[in-house]
Amino acid sequence: MNIVAYRRFYWFFPLLLWGGLSILSALWNLSGLDGMAERLAHERAQSMFRLVQMTRLWNAQHGGVYVPVSESTPPNPYLEVPDRDVETLDGVKLTKLNPAYMTRQIADVARKNSGILLHITSLKPINPNNVPDVWESKALNLFEKDVPEILEYIKQDSSRVYRYMGPLFTKKACMKCHEKQGYEVGDVRGGISVTLPADPILSAQSTARSQVIKIHLAAFILLAWTTLFLLSKLRQQWQLVNETKEVLAGREHFLRSVTNAVGEGVVSMDRQGTVTFANPEALHILGWRDWRLSEYEPEEASEAPGFKTSIASVTQAALTVETKSGGVVRVNEAVFKHQDGHSIPVSYVSSPIFEGSEFSGTVTLFQDISLRKEMEKTLVRSETMSALGGMVAGVAHEVNTPIGVSVTSASYLENQTKDLVQVVKDNKLSRSALDTYLDLCKESTAIILSNLQRAERMIKSFKQIAADQASEQKSRFNLNTYINDVVRTLRPELKKTQLNIEIECPADIELESYPGALSQIITNLIMNSVVHGFPQNGAGHLRFEVMDEDKIVRIIYRDDGKGIAPEHLEDVFAPFFTTRRGKGSSGLGLHISHNLIYTVLKGTISVSSKLNEGVQFVLNIPKSPE
Repeated sequence: MNIVAYRRFYWFFPLLLWGGLSILSALWNLSGLDGMAERLAHERAQSMFRLVQMTRLWNAQHGGVYVPVSESTPPNPYLEVPDRDVETLDGVKLTKLNPAYMTRQIADVARKNSGILLHITSLKPINPNNVPDVWESKALNLFEKDVPEILEYIKQDSSRVYRYMGPLFTKKACMKCHEKQGYEVGDVRGGISVTLPADPILSAQSTARSQVIKIHLAAFILLAWTTLFLLSKLRQQWQLVNETKEVLAGREHFLRSVTNAVGEGVVSMDRQGTVTFANPEALHILGWRDWRLSEYEPEEASEAPGFKTSIASVTQAALTVETKSGGVVRVNEAVFKHQDGHSIPVSYVSSPIFEGSEFSGTVTLFQDISLRKEMEKTLVRSETMSALGGMVAGVAHEVNTPIGVSVTSASYLENQTKDLVQVVKDNKLSRSALDTYLDLCKESTAIILSNLQRAERMIKSFKQIAADQASEQKSRFNLNTYINDVVRTLRPELKKTQLNIEIECPADIELESYPGALSQIITNLIMNSVVHGFPQNGAGHLRFEVMDEDKIVRIIYRDDGKGIAPEHLEDVFAPFFTTRRGKGSSGLGLHISHNLIYTVLKGTISVSSKLNEGVQFVLNIPKSPE
């Protein structure tokens, strides 16, 4: 069909087809009209004959009818019955009309009003006017041979007529007049001929033929014009389709070149999860040569199933209800399988593809984040050592005070002891002097013991937290005690601020988990509030609220600081995201906390905030991560 529309040479063939069909249809309809005139003449003549025949039968059944004698209806001289003529009491003369006479009366009326000629005739006529002509004699002879009726088109003189004749059979009612002629019931005793003018019928036929020809000619012209119009439009559309194909082919080539040049893996899938495209970088990252299943290669020898297995995790994530409803799936860290079996850390974004309003598949961009993961580990170690360094400095400063007080008290006590020894040597010791010295000893030792115990607690907390952060070992610990130990190590930093910290945690919650990861998360949350949540020397409140929920622990941390802008909420856990770039912030604190919660503690973390109303983090941590 496309070739027919595109090359005008072929347009002749549908026109030839329409022309042939129009001619065949016209010939078929004209052939039907050829018999129409004869059928119409037959129906009209036959109807006239039957009407006259029924009228004659009614007359015969009543023994004739009486009518007033007139110039047009004189007494019938050929009716030989005693009661042919009668006179009423009023003096009106009546004459009897038998069937034959009444037929002639009807014939006169038909001739005058419609030009139709009726003639009753017989091979044995009583009335000489009923003698048959040649055509009628031939018809009567045929009736004797059981021919039921005759119709014939005849040209006579300058006119054209249809002549019809039907037989008259002898009925029982007819025997009264015709028995003397030797007829018996059932014999053919004559007939009635009906002569119809043919011109009106043939004229109607000619008009109908002309209309048929005109209608078919008009139909052919309309079909031809419509065909040419549609072919012209189809040719334009075909040219447009070809031009569009060329444009799309060019764009597809350009897009494929761009996609192939992209430094990230690109994979598209249909709604069933079947891979429909993968760029070279995707194959390179995963170590495969091809993603397609060749028709010339058995499935077990193809790499297509292996490639699909490599990205099984993205297939499940990309075909979620969220994506099908128009959402974009962003995963910062996932694992794909390399062709040789080892795992590759990747991040990916899956976007839905719609055809109209119907979901048809997804396109996924992913990148190998192995180098980033190594850098993050290095940065985490660096951040940990930096935090430990800051903690050492803070603890050293904190420990220095109680030790200094202890040294001062001990020195003072030493000097007082020397003075007491000298008094004893001089035998000048008094009761009051001894009591004063003993009171001094008691007070000094109390000060020394209190400050040394304070220093011991600080050093013990530091040793515990430092050991936990440097270790990745799983151990059992009390959550309340551990949170307080972490906060205690941060007292040096908190003393520089006007922030008040509250801890509400049941005393009996025990975890079999990774204390080092938890201490780093708590530290990062508190320092994030100190650095970002409040202006310098600003006052505020920090609060930890812990709830025991069977197999998990929910930790809600909140501050009442500046809060986080809505446009930044989605990025707070992204690596290197910070609003204090160039002011000492690396943008890794919350990102490290996020990774530790998901990868080490096997929990979850979420954030909510409103400007100037503070921030809230909700942590759900298993008591014993698998």
